[in-house]
Amino acid sequence: MLFHILGLPKPEVQAPPLNATVLIWGGGSIVGNLAIQFAKLAGLNVYATAGKNNHEYLRSLGAKLLFDYRSDSVVEDAVAAAEHEGKPIAYVADTITSSATLSSVQDILSKSTATVKKIAHTAPWPEDLEKLEEFYADMVHGEEVWYKPDMIELGSKVFNEDLPKWLETGAIVPPPYQVVDGGVGKIQAGLKVLQAGVSNQKVLVKV
Repeated sequence: MLFHILGLPKPEVQAPPLNATVLIWGGGSIVGNLAIQFAKLAGLNVYATAGKNNHEYLRSLGAKLLFDYRSDSVVEDAVAAAEHEGKPIAYVADTITSSATLSSVQDILSKSTATVKKIAHTAPWPEDLEKLEEFYADMVHGEEVWYKPDMIELGSKVFNEDLPKWLETGAIVPPPYQVVDGGVGKIQAGLKVLQAGVSNQKVLVKV
């Protein structure tokens, strides 16, 4: 998402800071959790949206500024903060991907003074939302890690070489989780937990 589609620098511990802001829309999701941490390791100026109850935790992961996605002024607030820093929002990773989130994302980039504007999204672009031609936008295709040479190379380095080291040193923090006991027969119960709404937490069924 960050490095393949948005073309951002590969993450390194203590990477030199770059004059660019990336916004993680949906920082309270598990994908958002990890995106914040990878972006921080890449030396980026990291913003994120999430419910207020998750702001403190996401700040500890590396998000410099947090914005409540429920706020009527979230678009204006995010743009104004980045412009004030002199690091306009150029990159957005939408980990939720709905008509509502992508509409807000496009609005943010429309108001940004960045010269490069890219969106990475995790599901197909909604048919009911116009895709503005002024931005580069592409969807994450997980199956590409099996057959695209650049994705194979990236995945091998990050997951086989870097991730074990980052987990050991605490540079990457695993996401919070809750366990549903009872084995395979409780998978449906786990799905119901997800359906009821889970924020900033994985749901695991213990087999």
